[in-house]
Formats: sequence, structure tokens, C-alpha cells
Amino acid sequence: SLTFFCHPSVAKELRKAQSRHTGKRGRPPYSNQLILVLMLLKISYGLTYRSCEGMANSLFSAHSIRIPSYSTLCRGIRKLTNLVPRLSNRRPSRFLLDSSGFKITGEGEWKVKIHGSSYRRSWIKVHILVDSKSNEIMDLVVTPSSEADITVAMLLLKDLPGKRTELLADGAYDGARLRKEAYRKGVQLIVPPPKNGKRRKGAHMANRNEAIDLIALLGGDKAARSLWGKVTGYNHRVKVESAFSRLKRLFGAAAFSRDPDAQFVELWLKAWLSNFWLNLNYV
Repeated sequence: SLTFFCHPSVAKELRKAQSRHTGKRGRPPYSNQLILVLMLLKISYGLTYRSCEGMANSLFSAHSIRIPSYSTLCRGIRKLTNLVPRLSNRRPSRFLLDSSGFKITGEGEWKVKIHGSSYRRSWIKVHILVDSKSNEIMDLVVTPSSEADITVAMLLLKDLPGKRTELLADGAYDGARLRKEAYRKGVQLIVPPPKNGKRRKGAHMANRNEAIDLIALLGGDKAARSLWGKVTGYNHRVKVESAFSRLKRLFGAAAFSRDPDAQFVELWLKAWLSNFWLNLNYV
């Protein structure tokens, strides 16, 4: 037996949004606020759409709040792209950037290992910015799996504050285009150069050239690159991998949505819940 407390202000706002649509003919519309609450309920408890409808009816029927059917809820998630809550109110000075794949179709890993893949498997790529100090996810972009990491990094870089801001990323982001934009914006880009990397001309390559010189001075081996990471703070980048691990541990490594807008809303709400529970020390 589970007992839920519904804050009076939540019930009041949902009834107010519902009252604005009463008295109209045809199929009753449902407010985006209600759809958002139900999506948070679905994601938090790992419910199917049909189970979410049943659970919501048992929770909100006592408050005279109409609940949409599971099919309406499935369609309604696409309308929430401009209503999702802000991920965090912090203003960090050090950001961590990385991407990871989330499966949308195909068999599980165990079945593929034993019997092989019987039909096409598809993935989406999720790019996140993480606060190095609080471990919160600050921004998120969902793209097809074929999207280049540097292309998305250019978009995320536009929203970063300028001076005294650091952006840490792995070797996949070692590109002249990204380094030039970071230099123009005043963001210090800390990316490890390749093992056989050569010095390049240009003010935007200064950080890269310094990294090559320092690693060579320390011996040029694996231990030297590790020491460079400690000196520059690059070793903090492991926290972005922990953020992905937390997301997949809490909500799984697969997305239940198929529409691109719905996938963005789904992953954004998962990231918001991950931050919320992190601040409550639940995860």
C-alpha cells in the first residue's frame, strides 16, 4: 500500500488549467502542465503509458482532475518542448562535455550476444554539459547517432558564459573549428592532443601547443598524459561519464519515445529528475 501526498498548490493549478477548457464541445483538451506532471510520474516509476493512466486516475480523481487516456498522453509529450523545467540554476565556471548513445529499437545486449542481431538496431546520441563542482547536468541535446560531436559542441558553446570559463572534453573534440570558436568567445578549451599531435600556428591553438609541450617535457608516455590531466584539471572530466552512468542506472539505457521531439522531452525530464534526486542525496 502506497500513500501519496499531493501538494494543494499542484492540485489547484491543475484544476485551474482544466477549468479554462470546460464548456467546449468535442473531445476534452488537457493542459500541458498536466501532461508534464504525468510524464514525470511515468518516468519516475518506470511505468508504461497505460499503467501511468491507471495510477494517475487513482491519485488525482479525488481532486476532481480529469486524466487523459494513455494514447493522448503518448501524443501529448511532443508538445512539451518549450515547457520543460530548467535543468539547474547554477552558474559554474568549469563545464564537462561528452556524448553517449541511447537505444531506441533492437534487441537487448544478452540476446544479441547469444543469438546475434535479427533485425536493425538504432540509437540516438545524447550530448550533455555537466557542472564539474555539483555534478549536475546543465544542458542537453539529442541528435541522430550519425551527428558529429564537434557540430553539437559548437551549438552548446554559444550558451556558455565567456571569460574565466573552462570546457573539458575528450580527444574527439580536438578540432580547429571548435578551438577557434572557444578562443573567440574567451572559453578555455581543455582537450588532450593526440599522441602524435604536432604544434600548429594560430592564437586559438595556444592551449593545444602548450599541452603538447608539457606532455613531451614530462616524458611523452601514458604517465605523462595522466600527470598533464592532474595539472590542468582534465581528470575532472570523468564526472561527465558518472553523469551518464547515473542516467542509465536510474532510467535505463533505452528511450521509449520514437518521435524526435518526444525523445528530447523524455531525456530532458530524466536529466532534470537526476539532478533533483542528486541534490536530495537519493543517488
